Amino acid sequence: MSEQFLNGFTCGVAYHVLGSQFPHMFGIEVESQNGVFTLTKEIIEVISNISKTNIVALILSLTCIIILLTFKIYVNEWIKEKFKIKV
Repeated sequence: MSEQFLNGFTCGVAYHVLGSQFPHMFGIEVESQNGVFTLTKEIIEVISNISKTNIVALILSLTCIIILLTFKIYVNEWIKEKFKIKV
């Protein structure tokens, strides 16, 4: 398979995962959407119910994102230098 195809597929999967987890990051219950523009409909519903955000879920989600990004940016580089392996 070509690199462009794999990059496009990976990008699509990333948007799908982000869209499916977006309401859970805020702790907001949304109706299951079907059809065209499902991601857009869910995001609009989350934004319209943003006042119902579960602050504990939001803080936990942001903390996990910060930890994961920190490891991705700093620890991966250290592992690459130390062990000469692809991470």
